Amino acid sequence: MDGTWPLVVVLDEFQYLSDGTDDGLRDVASQLNAVWEAKRPQRSLVFVLCGSSIRLLETLNKSGSPL
Repeated sequence: MDGTWPLVVVLDEFQYLSDGTDDGLRDVASQLNAVWEAKRPQRSLVFVLCGSSIRLLETLNKSGSPL
């Protein structure tokens, strides 16, 4: 692979990375954002967050969320 294709990262059941609270989910998202900002690859990235808990994932869509 020559690096022209985007890097694809899929995190299924993303909500299990947190402690089950909105604040916990925001903390995990913040940590992922910090790693991305510090180690940004030169090629495009497709980052997919999946989960069965819609309420927790909707929290990421609220204003103030790092992702």
